[in-house]
Amino acid sequence: MKKSNDNARFPSGKSGILTLQRMNKMHNIGSLWAIEKIKTNNENIKILDVGCGGGQNLLNFAEKFPNAKLFGIDYSPTSIKFCAKNCKNLIGENRLKLELCDIHKTNFKEREFDIVSAFETLYFWKNLDACFAEIKRILKLNGLFFIFLEGTTKETLNEWNKSVELANMLTCNELVEILQRNDFKDVEFFTLENSEKSCFLAYKK
Repeated sequence: MKKSNDNARFPSGKSGILTLQRMNKMHNIGSLWAIEKIKTNNENIKILDVGCGGGQNLLNFAEKFPNAKLFGIDYSPTSIKFCAKNCKNLIGENRLKLELCDIHKTNFKEREFDIVSAFETLYFWKNLDACFAEIKRILKLNGLFFIFLEGTTKETLNEWNKSVELANMLTCNELVEILQRNDFKDVEFFTLENSEKSCFLAYKK
């Protein structure tokens, strides 16, 4: 049965566009806070944003890493179309490429990216082990898998699940355990004060 807020999982049509616009604004404060946790001395990096949605995080990455090559994937055609419009300058400057794609299996080369990010999308991944294996495949050695989530307690996630279908409802500690089980190293997380907003840094061995 389709839930009332299914556009959060798979934006589609006009209502999907409204959802993407709303998410770009709603999540940006937390996303900007999270991105500041990423430290690198390499300016010429390649970043893949999984579930790029409305594209706000690609714009944020472009500002923080002005020499980075950016890539965005999403399995929603509405999201890709809206993201392309929102990020048209980056595309025009040949700094960004978008692809309609599911993270469970991509066409990227092995060890292609320095950073793979996932903002507010992990809730919807059907098979975490398969997705994490694919991310490890396309990450460079010591590359960063970066995750941002705004809901990390069972109470919040159970409430959300009433209106949108969630495949994963993980606390911070549960997610850390799964990342470690999938052979990521130096896993750590940070939580924004007085909130559930949390970001996770995990590195490919």
